[in-house]
Amino acid sequence: MTTPAASRSADLAADVVGVLDALGRRSAHLAGISMGGALAQRVALAHPDRVDSLVLMSTSPAVQGAPGRSELPPMSEDLRAYFAAEVPRPDWAERTAVIDYLVGYERHLEAAEYFDEAHVRARGADRRPHQRCGGQHDEPRASQQRINLVAVWRESPVFTDAERAALELAEQGTRIADAADGVTDEAWQNAAKYYDEDQLMALVGVIGLINLYNRFNVITQQPAGDYQPGQFG
Repeated sequence: MTTPAASRSADLAADVVGVLDALGRRSAHLAGISMGGALAQRVALAHPDRVDSLVLMSTSPAVQGAPGRSELPPMSEDLRAYFAAEVPRPDWAERTAVIDYLVGYERHLEAAEYFDEAHVRARGADRRPHQRCGGQHDEPRASQQRINLVAVWRESPVFTDAERAALELAEQGTRIADAADGVTDEAWQNAAKYYDEDQLMALVGVIGLINLYNRFNVITQQPAGDYQPGQFG
C-alpha cells in the first residue's frame, strides 16, 4: 500500500523534531532545497518554537494561498510533462548517450534564452556517473565498483583528475584528526583548477552536509542506511 504523500511529509517533519530531541537541542536553524525546502517549511509551521531560522533554496511556499506564492511562476507545462513522462535512461556506459541525456535534461530545466548547449555539453563531457539523490534531480547512478574504490581514490584509475581534487578536498575537510590544520592551500588550489567559484562553494556545502549527517549518526548511535520515515516522530 502506498503511503499518502501528506502522511509521509508529516512523518518526515516529526523526525526532524525527534532528531533535535535526541540531541538535546531546543531548536535549530533549518535549510532546505527543493523538496527539502518544503519539508523545512512544514517543520516551521508545525513546530515554530523549534526553528530559529529558515533558509529556502529552489523552493516555493509549501502552503496554498501563502503570501508571495502567487508571485512566483509555476512550473511550466513542458517541464511538468517531462517529469511525468517515462524518459528513457541512457546506457551509462555509452558516453555520448549520457551527454545527450544530460543536455536534454538541462534543456527542460533552463529557460530557452539562458540555455547554452555548448556549455552544458562541455560540463557533461567532464562528468562521471555518481550516486543520485532521487526524485526529480535524477542523475546517473554510481557503479558499485567506483563506490568501493573511494577509499583508495589516490591509487584507483577509475577517477578523473577533477574527481581526485574533489575527493582530496573532502578527505582533508573530513579527517580533521589527521589534519589539524584543515584543508591545505595546495588542495584548495588544485580543486580550483577544475571547479569555478560557484562549484567550489557547492562542493564545500555538500562536504559539510555529509559531515553533519555523519555527526548526527555518531552522536545518536544511528547506523547509516536503515532510516525509515516516521521512526523518530
